[in-house]
Amino acid sequence: RVRCLGHIINLSIQAFLFHKVFIIKELEALDEEEDLGDSEDLPLLSNIEKQMKFRLLGPLGKLYNIVVYIRRSPSRIARFKALARRLIPLDNRTRWNSWYTILDVALEKYT
Repeated sequence: RVRCLGHIINLSIQAFLFHKVFIIKELEALDEEEDLGDSEDLPLLSNIEKQMKFRLLGPLGKLYNIVVYIRRSPSRIARFKALARRLIPLDNRTRWNSWYTILDVALEKYT
């Protein structure tokens, strides 16, 4: 089976970023939760476990946790938008450049 270049880049980046922190089953479960919203059907990882796992990614994981925290509340979203005039996008595992976009926007707002 031949995959497109974008898919190969996406898989390579995920392997590079997550190889020491997440197993494939956990990443797939996170994708399902994102698609369905926060389901009550016994998620594979609790929110605290997810935060701790992403924190193991270093500064990138810390940024991810901050973005998730902001996006969990409409009032925090409104406050952040008022201060930064833009939201930091959340990652998307099917887009190879989503982590780059998160960093690009965060660094743009930092400077």
